[in-house]
Amino acid sequence: MSLDPLLAVVADGMGDGPGSAMAARTTVDISVEQLRATSRIGPASLLAAVAAASDAEIDVS
Repeated sequence: MSLDPLLAVVADGMGDGPGSAMAARTTVDISVEQLRATSRIGPASLLAAVAAASDAEIDVS
């Protein structure tokens, strides 16, 4: 039997301010994109995904 791991990415925009929904969606999209590109999910790849999402937020804002 083979089990596929499950990883949930949750992001909530800060309040109802302009762009909060887009910022949350961008965070999830970038995080998932980064994690799919790695062959093994671990602390380093999770940190890299969060960092990439954080950098993207700066560009969106």
